[in-house]
Amino acid sequence: MACISASGLLLSPLIIYQGQNLWSSWKGSNDLEGTCYAVSEKGWMTTAVFNGWFSKFFAMVSERPLLVIMDGHVSHLDKGTIDLAIQNNITLFKLPPHATDILQPLDKCCFGPLKLKWNQKLLEWQRLNQRKLTKPEFADMICEIWNIGISSSVIKKSFESTGIFPCCRDKYPVERLNEIKLKRYKERAQNPNPLDVFELYQEEEKDENARDISEQGIEQCETKENEEPRPSTSFEHILLQKINKTNPEIKRRRKVDSQCAVLTSAEYLRMINEKEALQKMKKEPKKKIPKVTESSSDNDSIPYKDESDTENLTVEDIVNEENQSNEDFCVSDIKNGDYILVKFCTKKKILHYVALVESVGENECSVSYLRRKGDKFIFPQIPEKYNVPKDDVVLKLPAPDFHGGTARVSQKFVFSIAFDKFNVN
Repeated sequence: MACISASGLLLSPLIIYQGQNLWSSWKGSNDLEGTCYAVSEKGWMTTAVFNGWFSKFFAMVSERPLLVIMDGHVSHLDKGTIDLAIQNNITLFKLPPHATDILQPLDKCCFGPLKLKWNQKLLEWQRLNQRKLTKPEFADMICEIWNIGISSSVIKKSFESTGIFPCCRDKYPVERLNEIKLKRYKERAQNPNPLDVFELYQEEEKDENARDISEQGIEQCETKENEEPRPSTSFEHILLQKINKTNPEIKRRRKVDSQCAVLTSAEYLRMINEKEALQKMKKEPKKKIPKVTESSSDNDSIPYKDESDTENLTVEDIVNEENQSNEDFCVSDIKNGDYILVKFCTKKKILHYVALVESVGENECSVSYLRRKGDKFIFPQIPEKYNVPKDDVVLKLPAPDFHGGTARVSQKFVFSIAFDKFNVN
C-alpha cells in the first residue's frame, strides 16, 4: 500500500504477506526506513491491518489539520480508527467507487511507472537467479525501486491531473456523470423554490418508470419474435432433465455505497453507532421463559422468576436480605407439622423450597418437600424426604389455606405470604 501527499511526499510502503504470523526473517535487509509489514489470511488489506498502519501514520506525518483521501473500501475502517482521526484533527474523506481511474492520484499516474520499473527489475533478477523469489528479496526489490518508480514530480502531477490540488472541477469529465442527477443538480442551483424542484423530480421519476416499462415490453416482443423452436417435451426428456438437474449457483452481490462521504463527520459516526447497535441486538439471544401450567409434571421444577435476576447476586447479599426481613425468626421455634422455607445453594445462585417438618433433631430437621404450581404448592406423587441443617431454614411459614372441593383441589396449599425476595421452586 502506498501513501502520497500533494506536496510530493511519498511514505515508505506497507507490505502485506499471506499468512497467520509475521516472522522477522520475512523483512528485507535493505528496506526503506519506516517500511511497515503485516500479514492477513489471503494477503489482502483487512480492518486489523489498516488500523495497525493508521496508528503509525500519526508519527509519520505531523502536519495538522490533515485531510486524508481514501478509496471506496470503507470495509477496512472501523469506529476506533475514526475516533482516533477525530482526536488528532484528521479528516477522512472517501472517494466514490468505480472512479479511481479519474479521482485517485495513485491509480491515475503513480502505479503505472512503478509497475514498469518492477517488471524491468524482476526480469533482470530472473536472468541472474533461476529460482523462486523469497519474501525478504521481494521487500528489498520493492524498496529499491520505490522512490524511483514514484517520483516527487509524478506525485504532484497526479494531484493536478485529478483536480484535487490545485482544486479544479473541470478536470472531471462530464460524460462520466449521471445525466439525470446532473440535470437535477443544475435545476436545483437555478431554482430557489424547493417545492418546484420536488415536483419536477416526481415527474422525472414517473417518466423514468414509464420508459423502463416500455423498454421491457419491446425487449419481450423482440425475444418472442426471435424465439427458437423449443426442444422435445416427451416424458423421457422431462425425466432426464429432472435427474440431471443441478442447483444453480447463487451469486451474492455486495451492496456498494455509490456516494462520497466525510468519514469523520458526526453524521457518519452516528450511522456507524446505529449499525453496531443493530448488529448487537441481532446477536443477543432471546430469553425463553417457561409457561407455568397446571398440567406440569411433579418432577419438573417451576422457577418463580427469571434466573438472570439472581445470577449476579452473591450468596452473602441474599443471606443479608433474608436476615434483615426475618430478624424475629428463631430456629428453636420449629416443631413437627410446621411449614418452613429452606434454602439450597448452588454455584451461581440460591434456590428456595417449601417443606413440611416431620421431625426436629438437635442440628437438623427431617422434612418433606412441596412443589410449586403457580401460586399454589402440592406434595409430589413420589415423596421427597430429606434431612436439612437448621442453618438452611430461612423462614417459618404461616399455616396454609386449604381449598375444599374435589380431592385434587384439596391437596393444594396456599400461603398468605409474598415470596418476592426468594427464588421459590
